[in-house]
Amino acid sequence: MDARNQEEAKANEVLKNLEKLDVDSPDFDQMLADFQKAVDEHAHAEESEEFPTVLAECDEDKRRTMGSHLRAAESIAPTHPHPSTAGSTAGQYAVGPIASLVDRTRDAIHSAMS
Repeated sequence: MDARNQEEAKANEVLKNLEKLDVDSPDFDQMLADFQKAVDEHAHAEESEEFPTVLAECDEDKRRTMGSHLRAAESIAPTHPHPSTAGSTAGQYAVGPIASLVDRTRDAIHSAMS
């Protein structure tokens, strides 16, 4: 779990940096390719290490409850990376709601201006 949290923290840093780059930037393509590779490796680790443990140790009702909690959390989570809170439950609880409001407001303004 610690390794997956560290991977997610690193991914948040990369996403933050990608958001700042123009797609025509000379660094964009390589950074995006590196990010894609890291995401693929992270997903493989989850699928081969974490998911089998969840399947073995949690019955169907527990997995269904976990899925409902995940969907609820995703519906109110920030929509942009916030590397300072990655891997920190306390940081996510403290900053998450405010970051989510800021992100969703920014997204709505950007959408309205497009």
